Amino acid sequence: MKSKNWNITDGEHVYKIVFEKNKVAIDNAPPVALRKLERKPQPHSIEAIYKIPVGGREANLHIGYMGSVVLEMDGFDCKTGEAHIAKKMQAWSW
Repeated sequence: MKSKNWNITDGEHVYKIVFEKNKVAIDNAPPVALRKLERKPQPHSIEAIYKIPVGGREANLHIGYMGSVVLEMDGFDCKTGEAHIAKKMQAWSW
């Protein structure tokens, strides 16, 4: 999976978040492995959601089982600015 980069702001500071090789780095700090981050429990979800502290707020990194990666903060996709809704498994599949 190639690296993903996002620049997000909290109103005062711009944070650069880099996701590469199952590690997340914020503002050129040493990368942190995903297994060390808190994972949000999502029953019947088809993506893993990890909590990332950014400044005084929290961002959510959504990693889909087909390789899609989305960084979401306050319910909005940080890349597109559109509302982001976590994907759920179809009811008929379980």
